[in-house]
Amino acid sequence: MMTRWALSAISDVQIPNLSVESALARRFLIIFAGLYLLFVPCLGWTRDADNPQSQCPADAEQKLFTFTLLVKNGQIKDGAKIFGFANETMRLCPDRPVALGQAAELYMIVGQAIQDPDNQLTIYSAAYQAILANDWAAMKSYKSPRVKLPDGTEMTLYNYGNASKFLELIIPQFLRLRRLDRIHPIVDPSWSEPTFKSWPANYWEEDQCPYPNDRSTRSVDEAQAFLSLSDDMGNKTIVRDRVHYLWESCEGQKNQLSNLLFTFHNDWSQQLQKEKKWPEALDQLNEAFLFVDTYINTSGFETWGLKERKKMYKRKRQFERNIEYYKDTAAQQ
Repeated sequence: MMTRWALSAISDVQIPNLSVESALARRFLIIFAGLYLLFVPCLGWTRDADNPQSQCPADAEQKLFTFTLLVKNGQIKDGAKIFGFANETMRLCPDRPVALGQAAELYMIVGQAIQDPDNQLTIYSAAYQAILANDWAAMKSYKSPRVKLPDGTEMTLYNYGNASKFLELIIPQFLRLRRLDRIHPIVDPSWSEPTFKSWPANYWEEDQCPYPNDRSTRSVDEAQAFLSLSDDMGNKTIVRDRVHYLWESCEGQKNQLSNLLFTFHNDWSQQLQKEKKWPEALDQLNEAFLFVDTYINTSGFETWGLKERKKMYKRKRQFERNIEYYKDTAAQQ
């Protein structure tokens, strides 16, 4: 039976204690995701039924920075505590992009330390959600925070790029988990349930880019993460469906996405050409024509585009001749 991720379905998640060097020391802990009754008293970030914290701390980024250092140094090994700290960041700090990027990093640390597929689906899904939230928050005006290092010196914390790079790690995990029947919505176009009500878009909502459409390039980052895995034939249609959706929905990045999809379909056509699958190769080449035309119209690289189209047109005529030849040969037999 396939497992699909949703916040309401997270329960009885067993997270091991973590170590930077190993994840052998384990004890089972129950996480009730709807409540997040998890404590980090050493940093003053607590939540309980009698005294719930309702606002993002002014020094949230410093708390998260210190906490993450302790995790990386092996001084905090409790996976549930790490997961809970990231959850509290998501709940309390939806408008603080750096803090949300830090939450994504904590989720990634937990996800990479556990082996159970159900728990991995939970953790990587939360990390993906943190990256979406980080992107929307970053599109608003904000000042990058200063944080203090253990030696007392200060630095400005920038982590938008790091959050983008996490997509390169998360997307392969979603595709791997899909093969284990643990399904995240972005690798299943049939998914129709909404995401968290607080997020601006569904994963597959028509004409609604999941990322901010005007300035964000995160849709391109996600597309590149998918396309880097397209050589595996088991991923081809999933990659195609997701990147096509981003191309159709993310108008602000149509130029870069058109170039990526032109390359994807052109390469796929060449692969099918080598296998002498002429009708299929022609189908992919026709797709490539669509995207190279869009790229020319939105980029201004008309000279390059016309040369590329000329080469593609020669291949198209070859495919059509081969298709006709095999039809005639079959008819004569």
